[in-house]
Amino acid sequence: MHLTLNQIIQRISAIALAHRQIKTFAYVSSAVEWVHDESKKVTYPVCLVEQSTANISTTGRTLTHSFRFYLLDLVNRANNTDTNETEVISDMGSVSGDLIAFLRDPAVY
Repeated sequence: MHLTLNQIIQRISAIALAHRQIKTFAYVSSAVEWVHDESKKVTYPVCLVEQSTANISTTGRTLTHSFRFYLLDLVNRANNTDTNETEVISDMGSVSGDLIAFLRDPAVY
């Protein structure tokens, strides 16, 4: 089955937003620019997807897309920052494992 880029992004978005911890999904050209755009009204945690490469195989007649995922959440500076930062890193690591499982096995999704 060959999917278009739009279909791939729609599928990734559905999988990410189906996760109970992800509140916002965006397909972006630059994650750094997106994060620094203060005009956005964002609910965290966020899953950003940025296309890193696309390769065409003329022998296999395939188009392969590679993506970079960013899973972001806010660190509460008012409380114990080190503890909260570790919790955010732990949570987003767990979410990344879940997303990988969903992407590898659609039956899980």
